[in-house]
Amino acid sequence: MDQIILPMNKNKLNFISLVLIQASNAVLPIIIFPYLLSVAGVDLYSKIAIAEIFSIVVLAIVIYGFEIDGVKKVVAALDDKDELSRIFSSIFFSRITLFVASLSITPIVYLVYGYEVLLLTCFWLFVPLSYVFQNTYFFLAAEKNHPIAALNIVSRFLAVALILLFVKTVEESFYAPVIIGACYLIGAITTFFFLLYSFQIKVKWVGLRECFLNLNDSFHVFLSNASVLLYRDINVIILSLVIRDASVISSYSLAEKFVKCFQAVFRPVSQYFFPKVVSSIRGSTKPDMFTFLKILKSVRIQILCFFAMLFLLFMFDFVVSYSDKYYAYINSYMFSTQLFFIMSFSILFGIPNFMLGSVGLNVLGYKRYFAGAVLATGLINLTVCYMLSTFFGAIGAAISFVLAEVVLMILVFMAYFRNVK
Repeated sequence: MDQIILPMNKNKLNFISLVLIQASNAVLPIIIFPYLLSVAGVDLYSKIAIAEIFSIVVLAIVIYGFEIDGVKKVVAALDDKDELSRIFSSIFFSRITLFVASLSITPIVYLVYGYEVLLLTCFWLFVPLSYVFQNTYFFLAAEKNHPIAALNIVSRFLAVALILLFVKTVEESFYAPVIIGACYLIGAITTFFFLLYSFQIKVKWVGLRECFLNLNDSFHVFLSNASVLLYRDINVIILSLVIRDASVISSYSLAEKFVKCFQAVFRPVSQYFFPKVVSSIRGSTKPDMFTFLKILKSVRIQILCFFAMLFLLFMFDFVVSYSDKYYAYINSYMFSTQLFFIMSFSILFGIPNFMLGSVGLNVLGYKRYFAGAVLATGLINLTVCYMLSTFFGAIGAAISFVLAEVVLMILVFMAYFRNVK
């Protein structure tokens, strides 16, 4: 595969499906969380945000390394239904095991934050539970994402509709996470049965031994994914321990939601190129300038998209700022908006980190190096975020959020350049 080009015909449907999946995921934070902040108030909203972080930790455990390794395995076995059933069953039962094991986090939540945050965390756990059933990696590898796109849109919009219809008071806001989680779970279970039917997959019993072998095989990918939490999501927890100001925590959390919404614009492009990059570097055995330049073709397109979107955001803000109604709305979230514009530059560095790191280094067999690089980045961020948050509050946490991606990018590039003479 000498060139990576944008899709036409069948591939175009696949690409549009990926866009719709991410668009539906983006709807939730951009509509629900500002609404929840206005209804619940900063105190309850900060607790909802803190509880969500613990569910994200469980989600990282459930996803493990299968969104990377699962794609690789399915791509190699697309013509073998028995092997596909074995791969699917192994990952499915491994995820069940991981979800049950991850529930051990709940006593820690109770001891540090108390009963309310514990209950909210339990509500949020429906989200990682849904990922046990929603095997996105399978559809991504098969490049048939339109079914999951349709089910994703329905479940996400159902969550938005139910929140807007039934959450009107502070007391009702407390149950918003369980509404969101239940909608996710219903959509995921539907996706699960559709996958079994459409790909003729048979669920086979997998013992603990095979689960452990499967987990061991993807451990370094998991380590890198889990370490990402240390510089992308854990900043809210650090702020809650350092600042202990509900309004600051709420503002930072909301800005983080906006950044994830912005990231959703680029994720379909990354996902589209993912299996194609895997195919293009399949014969390579190490990261070098040859593989770097092959992967860079997809990176360039995504970086151009980033600057185009950032320009459109600035233009949109400039044009509609002449509306008094819009200005009043933005002004009520002004601090979150400022944090968002700082944190958005993390995407610029996150694009090469995903394509050259998460995809490139893992596929090329450098899982241990990439896992070590992400872990080192996460540990550096803990120190930097604590120091900057102590002196500069949420602004410091936002700067740390961007610096972490810069550090990781340097470490990823070193893997490709270190053998160059």
